[in-house]
Amino acid sequence: MNRLESVARLADRLKQINSKADQARENNIGEDDNESHSPGSNALQDMARAKSDSSSTANSQHDDAAAPPVSVANATGVVFHREFECPVSYWRSGYKLPEGGKIHLDGSQFAFRGITGTKLCFRWETLQIEKASRMGGLVNDAFRIIAVDPAKTTKESPNEMGKAENKETYLFSTILKDRKLVYKKIEQAIAKAKKSPLKEPVETPEKKAPRFQLPPDSIIQKMTVIGKKKLKGVSLQDYYEVAWSEGEHCDKPPMYAPFLTSCGKNNVKVNPWEEGKFTGDWCQENYTHQRHVTFNFMKQTIGQTLVEVKHTQRCRRQTNDQCIVHMTLEMKGFPYADCFVVEVRHVASRFGEHDLNVEIGMYVRFVKSCMFEGKIRNNTGAETTKAQTDLMDRIVEGCKPYAIGEPGEPEDAEEEESDLLAQDSIPSCDTKVAQRSTEMSETARTALHMLIAVFAAFFRNYVQPYIPSEFLQAPEPSSVEEALQNVRQRILVLKDISLKSVSKENNAQVCNEIKAIEQSLDNIQRVTKSDP
Repeated sequence: MNRLESVARLADRLKQINSKADQARENNIGEDDNESHSPGSNALQDMARAKSDSSSTANSQHDDAAAPPVSVANATGVVFHREFECPVSYWRSGYKLPEGGKIHLDGSQFAFRGITGTKLCFRWETLQIEKASRMGGLVNDAFRIIAVDPAKTTKESPNEMGKAENKETYLFSTILKDRKLVYKKIEQAIAKAKKSPLKEPVETPEKKAPRFQLPPDSIIQKMTVIGKKKLKGVSLQDYYEVAWSEGEHCDKPPMYAPFLTSCGKNNVKVNPWEEGKFTGDWCQENYTHQRHVTFNFMKQTIGQTLVEVKHTQRCRRQTNDQCIVHMTLEMKGFPYADCFVVEVRHVASRFGEHDLNVEIGMYVRFVKSCMFEGKIRNNTGAETTKAQTDLMDRIVEGCKPYAIGEPGEPEDAEEEESDLLAQDSIPSCDTKVAQRSTEMSETARTALHMLIAVFAAFFRNYVQPYIPSEFLQAPEPSSVEEALQNVRQRILVLKDISLKSVSKENNAQVCNEIKAIEQSLDNIQRVTKSDP
């Protein structure tokens, strides 16, 4: 009780001091007015002028609102423009002691700068003010600023200030100036800002509606993207007929078989599409069409090896928006060929009204454990990347005659940005690895050929004469398929030697005879497979 009584007496004493100060201020103002009109007041006026010049701005009792705006610069380079300022104490939530500082008021904003570095700045349109007290209502020298966040204010209740989610409150107390004066200044500034006419809205250019675009393919995100192109003005039907139809049920020429032949593939056979329900071995997706593509070629390893390749291609179309062709590449005829298969996926999706985005993914899938997985993945990835990008270039050239619109039509900024994103989406690291593995394989192949030539000459001259002939014979093939593969290798060697040894007039006859032999081998293979 003694403490409460002392606090009450202190509050009464402060009220008496404030009332006496107000009365003295009014008396001084009246005396100044009377003395300004008296003829003998020159000395008093000089003394008052000298006193006002030597006093600080904080102790001045004149109204600062009539003074011109002053700019105050701080150490950080932030400039505070003021038309009225006064020292205050900022009562921060969570702190027992206040932070001293000054508030600066001008025609557009309320700003506070504390002595410890706190800076607050608000537009008048977002503020409200209310009177507050401290020490349980005993000291009435404070006011509360309520700042509203426009982003969190709903359209239904734009003036709703009571919700906690869209407001922040700041408590200040005056030090030298009377609270009534400071409160009136802030209240007038807020009222003036709310009565000022609203600015006319600036007309913004209409944004184009976003182009139609399908979500990314979930399977290709698990693969390495090795190619991405945009076909402008090409419909999904034209793309399918050019790239994958092989002239079936359309007037467009075959494309896939001629492409493989131009890449040096032999005995290329593209079977027609079969319609039905097919499921991919790796992706486990359903497709409506399937076909098989077979060919062979000579692969340079240790010597020349005949490699047989089989493509199992599955296709699915979603109306006129997307066409997916997934192919599984199986090879045999070289070491570790039975340890892996290559998954390649072409996804063509409609972009906008007349364009297509075509994306190619590649994944080397190992079906058996192998100690050379890293080298196989690099070399096979490089070869597959080159073949599929060449195929994409052939598809782009084939689709150009069927594109809608004139060539060279200017692109808008959105299309240019899309092209850049498409180029950036291809991982540069994969491309560098593929190029590096290709260069390394060519260098190693050259060095290996030189070593083999030296070793073969040494073996033929110094070792072979002392080896019995029965040990030099090749082992007998264990199956008909292996025997046919050996014969085909010999036929390719025979073809190369024969064409070099005969004239150009007889090249056609040699090719016809070789072709007849290959057809006979195909018949033997078919008969042996059909006979259980």
